[in-house]
Amino acid sequence: AEPVTPLEIKAVEPISKLHKDMFPYIGYFHRLFVIRFPRTVGGREVLPETARVIRLRFAGSLGNARLVWQTTNLVVNQ
Repeated sequence: AEPVTPLEIKAVEPISKLHKDMFPYIGYFHRLFVIRFPRTVGGREVLPETARVIRLRFAGSLGNARLVWQTTNLVVNQ
C-alpha cells in the first residue's frame, strides 16, 4: 500500500485528567496529538474492509517508529 498523508495533525492542549487516566505514563515532557486521515485517496478506500494489517509510520529528524496492528473481520464504521 502507498503512504497516506494525514489531513490534520493537532496537538491536544491542555492535557486533561481523562488523558492522564488513559495514558498514565504521560509526563511533563510528553505531548499528545490527534492525527486524522482521509477515508479515500484517488477513489480508493484508505482502510478497506478487507485490510488485515494496519501500519502507521512516524518519521522525523530525530528518528522514526512503526506501529503494526493485525485486524479481524470486524468492520469499523466511524
